[in-house]
Amino acid sequence: MLWAQDAILHSGNRKKVFEEVHRVLRPGGEFIFTDPMQKPGADAETLKPVLERIHLESMGSVECYGNYARELGMETIEVLQMPEQLVNHYSAVLHNLESRHDKLKDVCDPAYLERMQNGLNHWIDAGKNNALDWGILHFRKAYS
Repeated sequence: MLWAQDAILHSGNRKKVFEEVHRVLRPGGEFIFTDPMQKPGADAETLKPVLERIHLESMGSVECYGNYARELGMETIEVLQMPEQLVNHYSAVLHNLESRHDKLKDVCDPAYLERMQNGLNHWIDAGKNNALDWGILHFRKAYS
């Protein structure tokens, strides 16, 4: 079994990630992961600051990950889409950042803290504007 948590989005070649997963899994092996994703038809202007923050031109989606898995002969076991959890999570991180700002400014560069706050707000806004998705995806490599 392979597990990845909110990591695939950082790859500029997500299909290659799936190919490597398929390569190392044994027949019947399972791949379970979470990932922030863009929703199909998401507004480009809403996504722009999020994509700039992660230095990519696009994000994955439930559909593209499902397509990669199918192309490799993997079976979809389950997909749980929970986009509200992305907003909940980043809102909590932002709250902690803001509530601990006085302590953090003593150990972190103020410019870094400002970039974090701005970036988190962009993720929250994009999530609230229905441009982002988050979920748990579970695939299985076919038996030979």
